[in-house]
Amino acid sequence: MTLQHFFTQAPFGRCVDILLEFVRNTVKIAVVIAFCHEVPVKVILSLPVLLVLVAAWFCWQQAKQQPLQRGRWLGIALLSYLLFCQPAADQLLRPLERQYPAFALQPVDHIVVLGCSHADDAFLPISDKPNACSKSRLVEALRIWHLNPQAIIHLSGTLTQATHVHTQIESEFLQALGVPAASIQQHQGATNTEQEAAVVSKVLLAQTPAPRVALVTNAAHMPRAMRWFAQDAVTAIAAPAEFFGRDLDRPLRWQDFIPQITAPNSWYVWQYESAALLQQQLQLAID
Repeated sequence: MTLQHFFTQAPFGRCVDILLEFVRNTVKIAVVIAFCHEVPVKVILSLPVLLVLVAAWFCWQQAKQQPLQRGRWLGIALLSYLLFCQPAADQLLRPLERQYPAFALQPVDHIVVLGCSHADDAFLPISDKPNACSKSRLVEALRIWHLNPQAIIHLSGTLTQATHVHTQIESEFLQALGVPAASIQQHQGATNTEQEAAVVSKVLLAQTPAPRVALVTNAAHMPRAMRWFAQDAVTAIAAPAEFFGRDLDRPLRWQDFIPQITAPNSWYVWQYESAALLQQQLQLAID
């Protein structure tokens, strides 16, 4: 079979025709909107919007050809949209992220920062080596440390595939922002939240009197992290960082329902943390 014959055969050929027709119509719509000045063309031609429109157009074409399957194709189109719908993802994450309020002005003696990830790229400045999840945690720890300059910052977590030591990268980041090295302790070897809690808890429980501890991690990760530390007999004050669901208290605008490229990541965080919480519950029930 020649390449030309392959591209002209149904159903592949029909899919190509549908896609070309969609592209032509999308360009026409973008031109009209550009003249109306209601929505920037760059929004209409953004990747998530195009993906949702392609999925919707394809499902519409299939529904016309398969009338008895319209419900199924409508469901697929709706799921494709919800995948990129930020308000839907925000509402799913709300129960996880809003369990603990932002850290206030509580006095603490120790600040525990759970590990996340970093880049080993030597070209990057130290301010850009911690990835987004680590950077948000470190900035929150820095804020708490400024409120409690006598406190010790505990950095934990090990990345087995990384070239550089994860806690060392985080330590250099904090020192570059003014935290003295004497105020930082590194705890290496732990590769998951349960192990991090166990390693750091041993150090904290050796303190007398019982230390006041702030625990810093992602907001969605906080319920699981707090449970592991409580399991190790450490009572911590939650200091959540990196909220994916933002501006949840303001009224929704129609612009909020435009497909967003950030929404799939929020869905992933919700799925990952929900599954991890279930695993934790089962593990604690068995133990």
